[in-house]
Amino acid sequence: MKIFLTIIAVLVFVFGAFGQEVVDYNTLVKDCQTSAKDRKFSEAISLCSDAIALNKNGTNAYYIRAYAYSKLRDKELARTPNGSEIKIPRDQSIIFAVADAEKCIQLSPKEYPGYSLIGSLLYNQQINEYRIKAVNNLGEAIRLGDKNKELYEFRAIANKNIALSMPPTAPEAKQRAEQAIADYETYIKLSNDTLDYRFQGELYEFLGKYDLAIADYTKVLAEYENSYELLLLRGKTYLKVKKYQPAIDDFTTALGSADDDEDADSDDLKKEIVPLRMQAYKALKMKNEFCEDLKKLDEKANCDKEWKKK
Repeated sequence: MKIFLTIIAVLVFVFGAFGQEVVDYNTLVKDCQTSAKDRKFSEAISLCSDAIALNKNGTNAYYIRAYAYSKLRDKELARTPNGSEIKIPRDQSIIFAVADAEKCIQLSPKEYPGYSLIGSLLYNQQINEYRIKAVNNLGEAIRLGDKNKELYEFRAIANKNIALSMPPTAPEAKQRAEQAIADYETYIKLSNDTLDYRFQGELYEFLGKYDLAIADYTKVLAEYENSYELLLLRGKTYLKVKKYQPAIDDFTTALGSADDDEDADSDDLKKEIVPLRMQAYKALKMKNEFCEDLKKLDEKANCDKEWKKK
């Protein structure tokens, strides 16, 4: 909501939304804005639609309606842009929101609100076409002066997901991963949110820069030392670079943290983590520890036989 109010303030300043030329339009936009602030999004859509019917070039009405569409619950009853009132699926309400934001850009291409909204709606979508559109719009919003630090994080997430959908050897994957790392770094500096080092670390790991990945995971673990997810991530990376004892330490701590976490599925995690720890034990020729872990997975297993396997 804070982002919304900030952008509305920009629009009011830039476009003179509430001037005297079209009194009825301005009144409707004010009422639409109030409804959106009160989270009455279906009502806001109707009011802004009435305003748009009076003034097809009313940028504020399009923007607030776009915001309201973006906040609709799945299959909430609301008016569509063509005037029908239906229960709008979430995916469709996003499409309506993007279309209204694009209208804002068409009417005022040198102002950032439309670009910002499109980027914030599409950055975490599952389809690369939408993610690419998000990256492009977020870049334009930043260039035009949007100071919202979260835009860097949104662009990083979009580029990260695009990169991870490709083979690591693909030139575009490498380029997008590097762009995402740079944006995560900027966001971390602006927000002091160390949790994003995890995602930056995953990108370094994707690029095969394992030491940098371990360094980033370590930064996050300094604050979230009992996170079994982060311990597992770092342990796996230690395993890749053949640092077996640190890997064992992380896997062991991760298992303990999972046992202490009521929300964790410790049985499933044990099935995932114990075989990894067994790999490290075998690499260090620690047969007794290897056999103890094997028994945790299968009491009837033949340890001598398993130990001899490659």
